[in-house]
Amino acid sequence: ITRFLGETGAGVIALEGSLRRAAITKARCRDLDNVTVISDHFERYAAAEKADVIILTGVLEYSNLFMPGDHPDQELLKKVASLLNENGKIFVAIENKLGLKYWAGAPEDHIGQAFYGLENRYHQNSATTYGKEELDQLLKDSGFLYREFYFPFPDYKFPSVVLSEKSLDLPGFCIGNLIAPLVDSVQNKFYPGFTMHRVWTEVIRNKLTAALSNSFLVIAGVSEARVIGDDVLGYAYSSSRQPEYAKENKFSIDHGKISVTRKKIH
Repeated sequence: ITRFLGETGAGVIALEGSLRRAAITKARCRDLDNVTVISDHFERYAAAEKADVIILTGVLEYSNLFMPGDHPDQELLKKVASLLNENGKIFVAIENKLGLKYWAGAPEDHIGQAFYGLENRYHQNSATTYGKEELDQLLKDSGFLYREFYFPFPDYKFPSVVLSEKSLDLPGFCIGNLIAPLVDSVQNKFYPGFTMHRVWTEVIRNKLTAALSNSFLVIAGVSEARVIGDDVLGYAYSSSRQPEYAKENKFSIDHGKISVTRKKIH
């Protein structure tokens, strides 16, 4: 992710708790003068200037393991908020402990045991994930008044489709056609207790997509300045194709009319 962001030309600071991982990241980005790599403990990290964006990809769930205090996740988010500028935003990518794949018997991503998150068997020395309402309340309690949920499929690690919350129940926008081809790809580590794409059809029909999405992408901030336009329904990426054919498909709505805008990724 550091390399990818650096190639956009943005000024990037990569903070790693592990010196070894920091050295690897630095080596990856050795030709990018706009990337700075720092190895430090997050709770004592001090930035020279406020950030526009802070990205927590697979980070928040580990706060128990590296942040002090009775509520490490909240302490982490409050620290992050202090590092943002006035209109800055955080991007949180994280698993949903109530994701449909876990109901089908998939092992919990961090612990490796089936139903671990569903039964909320997390403890102070383990990674911890959240359901949608828990995560939303955690962000609110940590000072993030603006919170916008997106839903990556098949999950946040390698998403091909990212949907906005407003797209999930929009008449005429058939999200099942976007989701169904992807959901079976999470089965490579387990034998599901049901046919995933058939159950997803019923989940969508009963408007439970947000609650049972396998992952969340949340954009949050202390101010309500938006990052993505209110007209955006979602994105679909064909990044696995040959570079000359790889595209981003952006779905938007304007006065009730749905449109698709395509552009090349490479």
